[in-house]
Amino acid sequence: MVCFNGELHAGREVTKVHTSAVETFQSYQYGALGVVDGDRVIVYRRPQIGVHLRPERLDKRVEILKAAMGADGTMVDAVRQAGIDGLVVEAFGRGNVSAAFGQALGRACRDGLSIVITSRCPVGRVSPIYGGGGGGGRDLEDVGAIFAGELKGQKARLLLIAALGDPAARDRVRELFNTFAP
Repeated sequence: MVCFNGELHAGREVTKVHTSAVETFQSYQYGALGVVDGDRVIVYRRPQIGVHLRPERLDKRVEILKAAMGADGTMVDAVRQAGIDGLVVEAFGRGNVSAAFGQALGRACRDGLSIVITSRCPVGRVSPIYGGGGGGGRDLEDVGAIFAGELKGQKARLLLIAALGDPAARDRVRELFNTFAP
């Protein structure tokens, strides 16, 4: 939870939206959990979604790549060869990338790398809808990528690090994302 400028926000939902404004923390689609009014804390609602993990360590190497128009798979191949444990991709819209980028993600998934797809958009969720060209969301899910619902890149990265660090969760990363980010 974040308490800033008299507002309470769920960590899962809050985003810093301005570089320096006092009211920088916002929960776009949900609003604040509550407020601090003088010496009182007033709670309007409580988050309904949560998962419990017990990572032994938080040392897994998970990188974030942002999809860009015309991007090929060079960066995907480079981070994969660097020996990372997981990759979060901030894709276009509902979870699409260029065909070459998608093919590189497919190679990484086949190598056993955990790939999580989020959106570059500040609001909305990813969903594997389009397919047939190698970079559509349906194509990415078909090769093994995990969709992060409405979680954005940094939060998806933290969830993936914690899941990969928890021996009981490593084999159910997809299930954890489906629960925490439906």
